[in-house]
Amino acid sequence: MISSRSNLISAIFVSASFALLPQTVIAQTSSPGSPDPFVVQGNQSAPVSQPSSGGAPRRLVPNAAPTVLSPSSNAPVVPNDMRKTMGIQVDGLTRIDSDSLGALREQDGGLGPDMWQGLTRTQAVELIKNMPLNTGSKTLRKLKTRLLLSRAKAPIAAVDGAPSLLSARAQALMAMGDIENAELLLSVSPSQERPEGLDAVDASIQLLNFDNARACGLARNNQQRAAEDFWQKLLIYCDALDGKADSVSLGISLLRETSGDDPAMGLLSNSVLTGTPITLETIANPNAFHLALSRAAKSELPADVVATDDALVIYGATKAPNLALGTRIEAAEKGVAAGIVDARSLRRLYTQVNYAEADLDNALSRAAEIGGQAARALLYQAAAKQNIPVARGEIIISAIQTAREDDRYGPVIEVFKPLIDRIPPSPEMAWFALTAVRGYLTLGDRVGTEKWMALLRASASVNPDAQLALDRVRPLAWVLGVGAERANLDAMLTAWRQSIQERPELVPTQALMNAVIMALGARLPKSAWDGSMTNAGGTANMPPASEWLQFRDVMLRWNSMVKSDADRRRSLAVASGVIPTSATDAQTLGVAELVIRTMNVMGDVDRGPRSTHVIYETISALRQIGLINDARQLAVESLISAGL
Repeated sequence: MISSRSNLISAIFVSASFALLPQTVIAQTSSPGSPDPFVVQGNQSAPVSQPSSGGAPRRLVPNAAPTVLSPSSNAPVVPNDMRKTMGIQVDGLTRIDSDSLGALREQDGGLGPDMWQGLTRTQAVELIKNMPLNTGSKTLRKLKTRLLLSRAKAPIAAVDGAPSLLSARAQALMAMGDIENAELLLSVSPSQERPEGLDAVDASIQLLNFDNARACGLARNNQQRAAEDFWQKLLIYCDALDGKADSVSLGISLLRETSGDDPAMGLLSNSVLTGTPITLETIANPNAFHLALSRAAKSELPADVVATDDALVIYGATKAPNLALGTRIEAAEKGVAAGIVDARSLRRLYTQVNYAEADLDNALSRAAEIGGQAARALLYQAAAKQNIPVARGEIIISAIQTAREDDRYGPVIEVFKPLIDRIPPSPEMAWFALTAVRGYLTLGDRVGTEKWMALLRASASVNPDAQLALDRVRPLAWVLGVGAERANLDAMLTAWRQSIQERPELVPTQALMNAVIMALGARLPKSAWDGSMTNAGGTANMPPASEWLQFRDVMLRWNSMVKSDADRRRSLAVASGVIPTSATDAQTLGVAELVIRTMNVMGDVDRGPRSTHVIYETISALRQIGLINDARQLAVESLISAGL
């Protein structure tokens, strides 16, 4: 255990060095996991090994070109009385405080230096703390991450002792399980005189990465806060590593009094102290401390540890060498679906499964026999080694079928995307076109969608089945913004309605389809409502009234400010013929509150399916503040979730 002053100074020096790294950083690569073969049944674990300290955190880069939200040189001026009522900080950024720091500049996808305008620091922190943890939307999750990582002028601290916006952002990233980007935010944060809360985020990251020296150094530095559950648990963990049995016993007793009994933590701490591995059949409410203690004790984790919604446990389970490889794959698939784990991690786990050459050569039949994660890992390896496009396509379709059966379509499409990219859209692959289009639409990939839509259009002229498939997916391609699908909205929607008549369960989606098209700013032809159901997309699962009304209020204020400023600028632009759009005018207004209010009305995924009303307003709001790519991707997500 490293806890000396010299080592602490060394740790601080390393942290400070991280803060001076250039903005572009290299993607982190985790250490190899268990080399043992994937056991479909049973619970064999791999030998416990000490990982390397890891590389630099990855840099978040949005899929699409970032939307520019910064003011131009001739940006409109907010009237003085409005500045006062909105609490906007108008003086120059003469001194950058820590709350203004961020890892994303505008050109990297950040939301602009003025994104917090209109809020005090306390209001901004409260908004961040109350954001839903899991909206079930990859688009909103990425947008939330961009917001939390954005470099922007911190809102004014209207009262003494205002909470730290930087800490709130780092804690929010941790709560949503975005470990790599929480680490990225720490890398640009101060290494000394940190705002309260950053040490806990740092220690959590090191615990999950099994960097015990760093985690326990932070624990010793925060002993005065041992009354808090997090630091008490971390001190118990570190004392167990140091063999301090009396301190561990005292810590467990204190923890029992403050937060209740945790049998697993007591048993695992004792196992670390005695050096005697134990086997736990289950762990109630598993957390990151259980993962770290079991790894230090060289004790096998129970398979049901991944049956949790705790994002940190899901992340940690994918890296736990004392967890059966099959269970790690299960955790990774779950993590990719939720946006907690990168698809690269799941690919690495798939490739760690050992298969006989005979199984790889007969992957389709063998996968049908074994099913589940074992089948998907086998099919991934077989597709990766296959160089014939037709054969690779057949394997990918089989993998997608097993994924649909287990509700794992999203993560499997992400994992197989590089292999789909290597299949050329040619006439001999026309039968694969619909599979490719669906996959690229799910991923929000415009280039891939357009490539395969072109092949689907060509096939439709000679194949009625291809024409039916084209009619069904063409509106989704239009919504995503794929170039060749932007014209003739009337004919496109008419053909789409006809294509779903034979599937009555899809008819109620007509209202949703119309809603997202309207939300994206298009005018619907009157025929779009032909045969529509009056009760489709009702008001079920509306957000609480307080959330909905606050969202509507901020939208009204936004539109009012944009309109009044647009009118003023329009009168000044007549001579030059330059008429700015509302999106351009809106660039000087803070977008953070509206983005957060938008996420709030979408709510947590546990709320259930969203009302068509909510989806319409959400997409419309994102479009109006200039986040058109996010609006389009959210629209496609919503349509796919509805069964299209």
